[in-house]
Amino acid sequence: MLVARISLTISAFLFSVGPIVVDLSPSHVFNDAWPPHARFHMVWLLVVLAVAGLATFAGAWLIKDDQVKLFKLITLPGWLVMIPFFVAVLTVGAYGGSLSDLPDAPKVFGVDGNIVGFSISAMFQAIATFYAWRR
Repeated sequence: MLVARISLTISAFLFSVGPIVVDLSPSHVFNDAWPPHARFHMVWLLVVLAVAGLATFAGAWLIKDDQVKLFKLITLPGWLVMIPFFVAVLTVGAYGGSLSDLPDAPKVFGVDGNIVGFSISAMFQAIATFYAWRR
């Protein structure tokens, strides 16, 4: 259970704190070039990510070892964050989106930083899910 708890903690940190640090900035929320309604949706998303991360973190450490069914459920908020992110990535061409507005967007080994960060988070989420659901 400890591996699942630690993995959920890492995943929750990456999918909640990471976007808040990056997107609560002039490139996103405080970007004057963005329509006000788009900034509203960005703040909404950041709050959803924060709540999902907080719920995951709290559940990972407050749910007791003998509450197996409840512990399994705490793996779900992370997937409710990950799956829509990857759907948005895979369909970006269909709606004319972009992974970044910045010409010098951070890349890791040539891969967009958003994809790398969420992939690492998804990896830890998968590890936690495996350990939680195998019981």
